[in-house]
Amino acid sequence: MKKILLSIFILISTLTYSQKLEIIPLGVYGGGIESNLSSYLIGIENSKSYISLDAGTIRAGINKTIEYNTFDDTTENILQNYIKGYFITHGHLDHLAGLIINSPDDSSKVSARASAYFII
Repeated sequence: MKKILLSIFILISTLTYSQKLEIIPLGVYGGGIESNLSSYLIGIENSKSYISLDAGTIRAGINKTIEYNTFDDTTENILQNYIKGYFITHGHLDHLAGLIINSPDDSSKVSARASAYFII
């Protein structure tokens, strides 16, 4: 009986304190469909703090999220304040286009420079 109660307590504790991951697709295709290229916002549910996994379509995807009531804010505010950074999986244009196109309007982020060190 003690094992069953302990198991139930652990299960309830885990469910109560666990955070829910939210994945919002901004674009899901590759190739030539410019308004639907690979890009996903990933964050903790209800946090308004996301990392963009790839950046193929940013602005058009944000506009769709507003249209479908995923976000109740302006495109500019979501672009500048909700997206905290970008994780680019690889350097194809269909994964980078939105980052490049929207970079002048997305100036609130601090840029980090990666340095390479070679040991010979």
